[in-house]
Amino acid sequence: MIDVIIFDSIKKELQLVHKTAYELSARMSEADWDWHLYSEPEKLTAYLDRTGNADFSCMDVAAPQGVDLAERVRNRNAAAFILLIADETVSPMRYLKPSVLPGALLLRPFSAAQALETVKTAMAQMLRSADGPAGGGVFQLNLKTERKMIPYSQICYFEAREKKIFVNTGNQEYSFYDTIDHLQEQLPAGFLRCHRSFIVSKSKIENVYLSKNYMELENGMIIPLSRSYKAALKELK
Repeated sequence: MIDVIIFDSIKKELQLVHKTAYELSARMSEADWDWHLYSEPEKLTAYLDRTGNADFSCMDVAAPQGVDLAERVRNRNAAAFILLIADETVSPMRYLKPSVLPGALLLRPFSAAQALETVKTAMAQMLRSADGPAGGGVFQLNLKTERKMIPYSQICYFEAREKKIFVNTGNQEYSFYDTIDHLQEQLPAGFLRCHRSFIVSKSKIENVYLSKNYMELENGMIIPLSRSYKAALKELK
């Protein structure tokens, strides 16, 4: 399921963008798409308050609360693809910032052809990012209330405990059901098995202490190192 939010305070534009994206979705992917359309900030706010999530969104940042809502969508999903709709009434400095991190921009006034070209490019990029076991850089996690897409660059390690797998980003931890052996087969090459219960991100390793059977990650976390996995880690020392 691909969750889509389209927020546009101009209803005719909202209908155009939705029609364009809907027709493209049928041609570009066999996945199921869940559409959430809003022209009023209050209704989108209510949806986001209910743990609303989006893998792809079109956000009108020229509308009242538009930038704030775009930031909330980004906060919900760090890997979401956000296409912004803007005009000359709002300064680019308000929305071209890390808290929004847009992937594409559609400037008013725009024609149906311009909408088609921009939305098609944006959706293609989003689908490339979500495709394949490596997730194009994201780990997809199905939680009870939402689907979480965690960029691999944010993951410190995976740990098997309490009959679950826990993914740790340094600031947060999420759990899901799987086995560490199956997970190891699914992860991209940037991750290393270092213990029967741990898989770490290579990019997060600060020091490896082979004689002491542990490694230190860049945030100070200590991860155990099993003898059987030392050979693969010697080159990182």
